[in-house]
Amino acid sequence: MTKISNWQKIKKQIADVLFEGNIVKTRKLLEKINKLPKNLRGDHLRLGIVRTFTIETQLDFFKLAISMLPAKVEIKVADIENIEQELLDPKSDLISWKPDIVLVLWRLEEIIPQFYANPNIFSNKDYNNCMKKIKIRINHLTNNYTKLLNSPLILSTMPIPQIIDIHDINNTVSYRRLVEEINLLIFKCQSKFKKISIFDFNGWCSIYGKDSFDRKMDFFARQPISSEAIGSFASEIARTLRPFIFSPSKAIAIDADNVLWGGILGEDGINEIKIGHEYPGNIYWRIQEFILKLKQRGILLFLLSKNNIKDIKKIFSNIGYMPLKFNDFDSVKVNWKKKYINLKEIASDFNLGLDSFVFIDDQPFEREQMKYNLPNVNILEISEDPLTILSALENCWLFDQYSISQEDKIRSIDYTSEVKRKSLKQSINNTEKFLKTLKLKAIVSLLNKKNTYRATQMLAKTNQFNLRTKRHSESKLSKIINDSNNISLTLSLSDQFGDQGIIGLIIGLAKNNRTLFIDSFLLSCRALGRGAEKVLWYVFIQQAIKKNITNIKAEYICTQKNSQVSELFDSLGMNCINKNKTNTLYKLSLPLRIKKPNWIKIVMNTK
Repeated sequence: MTKISNWQKIKKQIADVLFEGNIVKTRKLLEKINKLPKNLRGDHLRLGIVRTFTIETQLDFFKLAISMLPAKVEIKVADIENIEQELLDPKSDLISWKPDIVLVLWRLEEIIPQFYANPNIFSNKDYNNCMKKIKIRINHLTNNYTKLLNSPLILSTMPIPQIIDIHDINNTVSYRRLVEEINLLIFKCQSKFKKISIFDFNGWCSIYGKDSFDRKMDFFARQPISSEAIGSFASEIARTLRPFIFSPSKAIAIDADNVLWGGILGEDGINEIKIGHEYPGNIYWRIQEFILKLKQRGILLFLLSKNNIKDIKKIFSNIGYMPLKFNDFDSVKVNWKKKYINLKEIASDFNLGLDSFVFIDDQPFEREQMKYNLPNVNILEISEDPLTILSALENCWLFDQYSISQEDKIRSIDYTSEVKRKSLKQSINNTEKFLKTLKLKAIVSLLNKKNTYRATQMLAKTNQFNLRTKRHSESKLSKIINDSNNISLTLSLSDQFGDQGIIGLIIGLAKNNRTLFIDSFLLSCRALGRGAEKVLWYVFIQQAIKKNITNIKAEYICTQKNSQVSELFDSLGMNCINKNKTNTLYKLSLPLRIKKPNWIKIVMNTK
């Protein structure tokens, strides 16, 4: 609890220092962060940057912002304007450095300075040719990068100059128009290629305003981002990187009064509740719309309210035009118990880790009580002003994700099914009989291009049933797939209550032609208690025997969350060869006969 509390304080310090834009304080805080225990500093991240302007003296702000994720970032900046030279040459300094992610920062005035200087000298034909050349350049860059490299590429949009030129805006040959067309092209590239994401440089500028840039420093050193704005700019880059490192939070636990609607239901009555299309009810309406959008992306929704359940049901039935309906909540805890107790019960019922939750309540007492008793729960700091609630939701990094997998879409249904499974289990005393009653079916597949995104998701967010807790990018998984000596398998699970999608992963890396090392072995918490790990292990061993593997080596790395799997390899028949406080090493000789799990139907898809 103390470590989490200290880290929260440091995150607050980071936010304050970034807001100030003070380089001395930034470097001092970076030194402090570098002395923290490794488990608090996050995983190592290599960020490569290609650009058309100067950022070297501002990189410490980037590092500080990214440390808040948390992540231990190492940044390599390529020579100015060497974009294609660095990204399309496998032997370039940047690519040889093997970055995990590459960021492109560019402005149109550096790409076509003559057009920026005076668009009036260009004809319509010149304009169209200019647009055509830029389109060819961007398509050439994105097409070839995605063929050559596996690391994600983040393209920035191009900022519009913070000067309103009435003449330029109202002409067909227009610098402003050209920037808008190019940005549209960049968005199209993102939708075309899975490896490409967007850093909305232009969007950030439009929000931050004319203070985004320092014109004097731009002329003097080609360093356009102002000292006042650099903290915000760095934070926006950090937010753009976060979905590559962490999966979004899984659940929202939300209060009702003065959060979903204005007013206190038990005191004001339904007729005085503020929700609708007039101020301030329209703000609460927008809050509900935003929550519903998250729900539709697969985020679980739980209602925690100190109220009478009859009154809550009545408001949802009487004000039927509200965006949220009573049935949209995956679980409702409307009673007079402490909210942290209700949240713990929900976490237990749905088999969720406490760090999966985002708690939203307008009362400081409720937030502090939750923070004190369940420090792993993420808490949004808001006030009774509904605009702070809406802004906190809209600006919350915890829900950020680039794409939605099939497993994301079915998560809400599956967690509800988990409650039904638990109810069935309580009615059957015999574990094996219960498992057979579920009519379980497992599909074991080779790790491939179709399931690497889901595998990356699981590697990023699975903590409880995870033997080594190693976080791998899609590019790293692609390299693993390309080596035919490795054995990497995913497991999909379904039963009479529904399909859970891909919930298991095992990765065996070839150390030589006869030895495999288990790099990763994990299950989603949604699949625990059904013996899925034994199915995955059984198929993995069969595949290893087919490849004439004679030795399997494995490791358990102890973390704060994975104690439940501390003896998994022992239970699977592996021999412990070395052990200390944090690491346990294992070895297994093959061939070996393993009993096939008989409570589950196994479908092999490993050709």
